[in-house]
Amino acid sequence: MSSLKTFSSPLDDFNLTHQFILSVSKTYNHTRQLDHFRLKFKNEFCFFGDKITNSRLNNTAEILQPDKSYSIEVFQVREPTAEMCIRFIAKRNSILAGAHGLSLLWELHKEKLPAKKWMVSFPRIYSVGSLGIPLLYRHGNGEWRFDLGGLGDENPSARCLVCFTPQES
Repeated sequence: MSSLKTFSSPLDDFNLTHQFILSVSKTYNHTRQLDHFRLKFKNEFCFFGDKITNSRLNNTAEILQPDKSYSIEVFQVREPTAEMCIRFIAKRNSILAGAHGLSLLWELHKEKLPAKKWMVSFPRIYSVGSLGIPLLYRHGNGEWRFDLGGLGDENPSARCLVCFTPQES
């Protein structure tokens, strides 16, 4: 989407590459989202991390509200750090949707997500030594990975930050 502008931050450069609206259904249930997602879609992934479960991650993300819409913005980030990304999210008034957000995003809009990029959505609770940052990856051949990891894993220049910004009612 070359028509989207580059957003510069005093922290670093964030290049907006994808933007669209995510509408959360009235029946969305945060406390069951990850286990429901695993049961329904695990076989569509070449790798699905064992730690992505409701029992491990329910309290780590801000809750996506049923019957609410969010502006989804995917930013290519040059040499990202966790602190830099979290400040950027706060500055945009976005929420820390974590694995719950990525799973719902994949379920409703996977065709709009970039290929060959690690998409990250920070959890509300994150620290060095924590379970990790939720990561979603789309291989060039169309296969998907969903896992927890760090920003320094593999190729940090292939990281994209996904922002979930609540829309005004």
